[in-house]
Amino acid sequence: MDVPADAPENRIKASIEDEMIIISKFPGYAPSLRILLNSNMPGNIVNTFEQFKLHFDCLFTLSSDRKGLNKDTVKKTKDWIHTRHKPKLSDMRAGLELFDEYKTELFKTNVI
Repeated sequence: MDVPADAPENRIKASIEDEMIIISKFPGYAPSLRILLNSNMPGNIVNTFEQFKLHFDCLFTLSSDRKGLNKDTVKKTKDWIHTRHKPKLSDMRAGLELFDEYKTELFKTNVI
């Protein structure tokens, strides 16, 4: 069986796509967190935020070295991920906004 020359790169790209699906596709962490923030639905918002941040960190780790990404967005994302957050609503909203911005960069540069 022939192994493609870029097999490790293909695995990284697949992992990036998997993390994006886990975070953003309903019932992923970003939609769930948005629903909990904007409604009176019962749910564990702190746990959802922690899982969102964990997977956002994985996505960032896998994709932040890609060429063409906006350096300001990468720096803001890195700073936010590496900052210890108390589960405040403002931190949760900031994380969701930053995720949307970072996701847009990944699509613009064809990482995903």
